[in-house]
Amino acid sequence: MDEVELLRNWGGPGPEPSEASITVARAAPLRSIEALGKGGPAFLRWAYRRANGGIRNVAVLAGISTAAIMVQPHTPLGLPGHRALGWLSLLLMMRLVGGTGWATAVGLASALGTLAIGRSPNGSFWGVMQYVMAGIGIDAFLAVRPQLAKNPLYLAGVGALLLALVGWITPISNSFVGGVPLNGIWVSLSSVGASGWMRLLGSDLGFGAGAGVIGYGLAWVVNQQWRHMAARFGLRASS
Repeated sequence: MDEVELLRNWGGPGPEPSEASITVARAAPLRSIEALGKGGPAFLRWAYRRANGGIRNVAVLAGISTAAIMVQPHTPLGLPGHRALGWLSLLLMMRLVGGTGWATAVGLASALGTLAIGRSPNGSFWGVMQYVMAGIGIDAFLAVRPQLAKNPLYLAGVGALLLALVGWITPISNSFVGGVPLNGIWVSLSSVGASGWMRLLGSDLGFGAGAGVIGYGLAWVVNQQWRHMAARFGLRASS
């Protein structure tokens, strides 16, 4: 039953409703829905924005990012943390474009997918755990301090800190998955000199910062393209 039929049934027998009445009846539901998206409770505003078409774009982008992380090659550069320029950049981009929760979702999907296709560095979930922990960290950091997402330099700091926190997971897990006892791992770590630790930490900080800047740039490009396509086809750009 549309608005015109509703007016006829409500008003009972009589003259046909005027054009003005029909216009008002059809516009009222739209105004009510838009009001929910602008001035209603927070969860209703969130639902309105997501139902406005943006969720489909973000879901497609999440699938592409997950696939890219899963098939990212292991290049023999000998530089600890260099692969973060790929996977960490994509996780940061997903958080900036999709909002809270998307970095964690893509990180978990990438970890499970990488393990499923047999590309985990040591064949176990520990080898891809850094994707999950980095995704959780991104969502947590930017949920507490959302202003960090507005500046590429701030985001570079977030990327550097995250990679320094999670970059050790895969190398250490290679040892105990391979059967090295915990005391053996400790002896190996304690034997690394100050210069070795400085190189490892500096590499993680540098590549993590680079991932932050790249993630910011990717998110900017994606948002610009979505706005351009929305304007071209007469659609509303997702927020």
